[in-house]
Amino acid sequence: MLLENAAALTGLVVALASVACSHLFGWPLADGTGSIIIGVILGFVAAIMCIEARRLLIGEHASPKMIAAMRKAIMDELGPSSPVERLHDVSALHLGPGDIRVTARLDFADGVTAKTAEATIARLDGRLRARFPQVRHLYLEAPAATVGAATLATGAAPEREPHTPLAMVCPKNHAPQKTGRRKSRR
Repeated sequence: MLLENAAALTGLVVALASVACSHLFGWPLADGTGSIIIGVILGFVAAIMCIEARRLLIGEHASPKMIAAMRKAIMDELGPSSPVERLHDVSALHLGPGDIRVTARLDFADGVTAKTAEATIARLDGRLRARFPQVRHLYLEAPAATVGAATLATGAAPEREPHTPLAMVCPKNHAPQKTGRRKSRR
């Protein structure tokens, strides 16, 4: 937005200067030169905006510095008394200006209950959102296999794939929607 406004104001100044030179000094070439300069300014701004729009459409990774800060915030949760044993990976993607999606996979200690895992994920969610307000979509995932058999009332091992998420923290005011088949119209 700032770039477009600066280009517009620069174009107005160039137009004023070129028309003034043309009328005051009788230089007809000044008017044409001013028009060409304005065209170059507009072309330059359009190229920059195309590059930025492309990055946002495709999805641009957050800066390594920001990802490292998020990783550190999550690693601060780790420790001898923490139910989180390991952080697998952190990924952050820009979805738009001031709109970042973050995903992280956590390994919990054996025997950790689902209630403890959920409380830990909620605590991490609060910390990350407070520290990084531009994060609008935060997904903290705990694979089901990392939560021990104590989570089940029967004491049996989980019957899910190891990568099936146990809990995810969805964006605020965004409830997961059921997906189903649509009837096709013919």
